Amino acid sequence: MKHLNARSVSALVAGLGLIVVTAAAAPNAGGPLYNPSTEVHFSAVITGVRQVPDGVLPGVHLTAQAKTGVVDVYLGPADFLKIFKTNFPVGASIQVIGSRVSVGASDTLLAREVTEGSTTITLRDFGGAPEWEHWGAAVDPAIVTGG
Repeated sequence: MKHLNARSVSALVAGLGLIVVTAAAAPNAGGPLYNPSTEVHFSAVITGVRQVPDGVLPGVHLTAQAKTGVVDVYLGPADFLKIFKTNFPVGASIQVIGSRVSVGASDTLLAREVTEGSTTITLRDFGGAPEWEHWGAAVDPAIVTGG
């Protein structure tokens, strides 16, 4: 099973001697916070993929049909998701772990982890902190090489 997260990708980039020059701020600063006590696990089928350019949760959202109904799943900033070189095709079956939050008059799920087929993408740590907050941060070469 392929398991991707920002730290492993950053370590790979640093290990290859590449310099990451882009940094991203948390796009939902002032937005809803991940709450581990509202965390849910469910399976769903993707019925739509959209990029929200601005607002409370700018970035990539999935519309997914779960047994309990239609769910808006917020993944994260589009530029951050590009580093995983994966997509979320309509019709794909996914498993999601995330926190249900209210955004205005609707509910959204802040995804912590999404699995599609044999690929799992970790978007947040266990406490719910977004992995993209560390995106573009310098990696200590001694940590990457074990030195």
